[in-house]
Amino acid sequence: MTSDEPFVVSSWLKSYRNSHSTRYISNDDYYATLHPLVEGLARGAATLLAVNPQDPEQIYGWVCHEHIGSVPVLHYLYVKEIFRRGKIATQLLTQAGFTPDSAFYYTFLPRGAEHLRPHYPNAAYNPFLILQEYISFQAKPEWHLQANE
Repeated sequence: MTSDEPFVVSSWLKSYRNSHSTRYISNDDYYATLHPLVEGLARGAATLLAVNPQDPEQIYGWVCHEHIGSVPVLHYLYVKEIFRRGKIATQLLTQAGFTPDSAFYYTFLPRGAEHLRPHYPNAAYNPFLILQEYISFQAKPEWHLQANE
């Protein structure tokens, strides 16, 4: 585990918690299921950080990406709210090899992704790419189904 991995995992889980696709999942199920997946992605894929040049401990944001076979895949892009609209997301994507002309897949669809979509018209959403790479179907999470009262 790198020293930045806890921040990457925590910010990923917290920011994705507010996405449209996860809002009806209980917190127990969300964290029990997604936490090991995100940890696996953070360890198995490349993660680039944007940091303050005068204070490298201050992280502005990060991007997690890899190639699955020959396919470029963007798993997640995160920039701290205070630093958004400062082109950090664009710089991270460019440094990771994702340009407006490049074709690639992305596996998570967080809130705010709609702002990047028009600038990357060849990007395609496919969350299923991570299934064969990162999810072991032998390890099943403990589900916490609660009846509405």
